[in-house]
Amino acid sequence: MVGTPGRAGGPPIRNPLPIVPASPPTRRQRWRRIDARLSAGLGWLAAVALLLLALAVLGLRTWVWPRIDQWREPLVLSLRERLGVDLRVARLLPDTDSWLPDLVVEGLELREAGQPLLAVPRLRLRLAASMLWTVEPRFELLQRDEPRVRVERTGPHQLRVAGIDIDLGKPDDGRFLERLLAQRRLRVHAAQLDWVDRVDAGRGSVGPIEARLGSVGRQHRVELQVPAVGGGGDGLQLIAEFYRAPRTRADDWRSWTGEAYLGLAQARVAALAR
Repeated sequence: MVGTPGRAGGPPIRNPLPIVPASPPTRRQRWRRIDARLSAGLGWLAAVALLLLALAVLGLRTWVWPRIDQWREPLVLSLRERLGVDLRVARLLPDTDSWLPDLVVEGLELREAGQPLLAVPRLRLRLAASMLWTVEPRFELLQRDEPRVRVERTGPHQLRVAGIDIDLGKPDDGRFLERLLAQRRLRVHAAQLDWVDRVDAGRGSVGPIEARLGSVGRQHRVELQVPAVGGGGDGLQLIAEFYRAPRTRADDWRSWTGEAYLGLAQARVAALAR
């Protein structure tokens, strides 16, 4: 490389290397940079969300849940105003032994005009983790021990169950069954059913009734034991396992596949034919 004369007595100054302008980034390179920045931002956002969720769960387990019985009266009052019935709860007992804390409700009663509609001496519930992103009531466990339910037949196709009016002749949108099958485990132990037929002026009582429902995704198992159904036998037992096809409604029973067993011990056909 040829040098140029410098200052007197000094070494010659070399010519600088030519500066080549950088080529602009291609479209693929620009998208890669955007994707990297977006991935980093989403990663930080997910980390912050997980941290907030962990703090919320920790606060729920260590501060809110152990003191939940202190807020029993405001909670009951709020539910009483929403439901429009006389709701009573004797005690709320928190249980933090599992990762998802349990709640035991003792002395749950629903009354209307002084008449008992529903009485549950002991109710145990455990919220499912999926409730955090579905924002719907979902339970890992919902167990009712010795509940007593009042069922009234108010018309040819109308029922009133625990104060809730049900029109059997009206088309159902399937939401109730969809929510029911979304629960992980439902158990009813030693239930008593008090029914009043206001059409034919009849009344009676059936119990104890055992019922279980277990669901994993679209796989479901149902168990039901009912004694002395209509006076026509010593007991009825139903066990069913079925699978619901994807992208089908819960009330579309034609899409169900599985097996069912129905047993009726020592049935008296004459009584069933009434």
